[in-house]
Amino acid sequence: MGIGLALIGRIRLLFAALVTFGAAVGLAYIRGRADANDVSHEEELNEYVETRKRIDRAGRSTDATAARKWLSERKSGRDM
Repeated sequence: MGIGLALIGRIRLLFAALVTFGAAVGLAYIRGRADANDVSHEEELNEYVETRKRIDRAGRSTDATAARKWLSERKSGRDM
């Protein structure tokens, strides 16, 4: 009977090791996904900052005639 209990103990130990290993792999996967999402979000914010800088560099025109001229030039430059 002692051999049967030792075998059951080894099986339990092996099962516990497998569960622990599976949990570690699962947590590593989840952590990797979270890190990827953080990088993606950071890239999106950087793109917003760059867009905002381009908008600020473009300046503004308060002259309606100049604005109409700019729009017509922009429209004529499109491939539609």
